[in-house]
Amino acid sequence: MIHTLDDAAARALTDPSGVLREHSWLGAAIDDDVGAGRLEKWGRSTAMDENTGTATVDPALFAALHSRAHVEARWPVGHAGLLHVYGYLLSTTPTPYGLKRERWLDGGLARAYGLADDAFVPWARSTTLLERVSDAAEALVALGATRVQTVDGVESVLALGRARDDGPFALAYAVDGRLVTTFPVGSAESVRARRVGCRRRAAAVERRGRGAFRRAWSGRSEVAGDREVEPVGEGLDVLGLVRLHEPAQGSALGAVVLKRSILVSGRRSAVGAHDAPPGH
Repeated sequence: MIHTLDDAAARALTDPSGVLREHSWLGAAIDDDVGAGRLEKWGRSTAMDENTGTATVDPALFAALHSRAHVEARWPVGHAGLLHVYGYLLSTTPTPYGLKRERWLDGGLARAYGLADDAFVPWARSTTLLERVSDAAEALVALGATRVQTVDGVESVLALGRARDDGPFALAYAVDGRLVTTFPVGSAESVRARRVGCRRRAAAVERRGRGAFRRAWSGRSEVAGDREVEPVGEGLDVLGLVRLHEPAQGSALGAVVLKRSILVSGRRSAVGAHDAPPGH
């Protein structure tokens, strides 16, 4: 089946909708998730990788996933569950940590959650992959947070846990009560400890048209009203929650900044293709 997945990922570059239709653990699984209301458990995120600055889910696959789920989205900010679960299965973008799909296939994350090695292999169970991932991540968040931040009423929760004495830890992240991501981390201390020389500032920034999001993220002149927060580890510095105001609509967008990432909360997203920096 791994060869089938490799073939599906390659074909998804040219015919993503066809690939979703052909495999029950993709298209039919998404249909089941929609019907059961599971997508409501997830917030929003970007399709860009923070390490490479490239798309982990290309625009055609991004569009096909959201179309299949009947979810409105504007590239590159979309539904975190669709992108991180099904999108990552079909991602062919290399990262310093390998392909994004490996978190579902290699058994490390499943073991960290206290599950069988194949618990997140999409075709290994009758339930959908999104359902299995949601259940595990929600349970970890419910057990207790390693870190909680609340800014302007938007709460972000980072939970870390390991069911065994060795191997990776499972990290789950939720914003505004909705899941954003889960992945394995090698060391709890890398998440809990790194403080010296790594402090950053978060800010309330006014979104002033195209590019303002990126300039605020870069710490240039648009950043104001800053507050100091602490990093959570190698490759996962939480810069904090920012509130982006859109004067024309009188509305605001809560977001979490993870190092070079913007992970958008589930309450609303109006971030355009040129406004959001790379995501985790």
